[in-house]
Amino acid sequence: ALILTESTFSSKPFHFALPSMSVNEPEATLELAARWNRNTGLLTIGNGVFRSTAAALRAQQVATNLGGGPGQLSGEFNVWANLELLSNQWRFSCRSTSPWRWRGTARGGVSLSEQEGVLTARWNANLDDGELLCKQASPEQPRIVPASAHQSWITVVREPNLQFNGSVQYDPANAKLRLERCELVTADQQSFTAQGTITDLFGACQADLNGQATYDLAPLLERARPFVGNSIQAIGKDTQSFALKGSLRRADSSSSTSNAPVVQESQPLISPALTGHGGLSWAAANLLGVTVGGGKIQPRLDNGTIETGLIEFRLSDGQFRLVPHFYLNQRPPSMTIDPGLVLESVEISEDMCAGWLKFVAPIAAETTRANGKFS
Repeated sequence: ALILTESTFSSKPFHFALPSMSVNEPEATLELAARWNRNTGLLTIGNGVFRSTAAALRAQQVATNLGGGPGQLSGEFNVWANLELLSNQWRFSCRSTSPWRWRGTARGGVSLSEQEGVLTARWNANLDDGELLCKQASPEQPRIVPASAHQSWITVVREPNLQFNGSVQYDPANAKLRLERCELVTADQQSFTAQGTITDLFGACQADLNGQATYDLAPLLERARPFVGNSIQAIGKDTQSFALKGSLRRADSSSSTSNAPVVQESQPLISPALTGHGGLSWAAANLLGVTVGGGKIQPRLDNGTIETGLIEFRLSDGQFRLVPHFYLNQRPPSMTIDPGLVLESVEISEDMCAGWLKFVAPIAAETTRANGKFS
């Protein structure tokens, strides 16, 4: 047996490279107490700690079989990471050109246990002071700006605290994943929970998932301001259920006997065999200066198409009716609307004239006084 007792390894600086990743840290330390049985192939780690300026990992009571004997994996793992330093000092080729970056402090733990060939993982993770940043596009023409105004990355979304908890079971003999519980909760109690199974993981990848989303539209829209602007306002709190069932794997060359290369553009966006349903409700809204009454939609997914049925609600003292169809697997994805009266007896307002109505009737653009109704 090979035994390491309270061994410490350090490097200043620490450089590590693989074809898919590279690590450049000013320093790193590894503390390890472990035992390897060459006869059985069993590796046990009583305590192992890796520390760097960007991340730290602690492993305790870990046992795994590195030989040809029965598989085994168990132990406790805890991790900490400064996401900004991690993105700068740990580079992955898969995201080398990504315009997105996270900032904040991540911490969490994973507990692994194995019984009768089934691996169970339970995890908890927290993101504190999280920010999602987007890289600004370079201006087409040179320009002079103050040094204080220079910022290559802009903050898109801020999350003071994000919690991600759950447990999952993996059965390698049957290629089955059972999601016992998965929960995502924000600081203002927006939450998403899911459970279910995924079978035939390396084949059709058949999912049977369901869950609930609890939301408050007002703070959700504030998060989305960089994307939707200030022209959309909505309020409403609700809990809606959702479900997904069917194959997650899109049709590809694995189901073809031809040796011809697959044209990526012909691939569907989502699996045509995937079905699902969900819901969204709101108490009131204002869209481009138009007052919208409460309403609810219950979209359904089937064969790559989302159907919402009739969407109907009060709109600026009038009525709005629409039956849309969203075709996700067309190139590009498209939407059609059933023929019929969409707007009925809608009252005109100054805000409406300053918004979308000026594109329909340019004569109404920026009107300071307006009254009447239209359909």
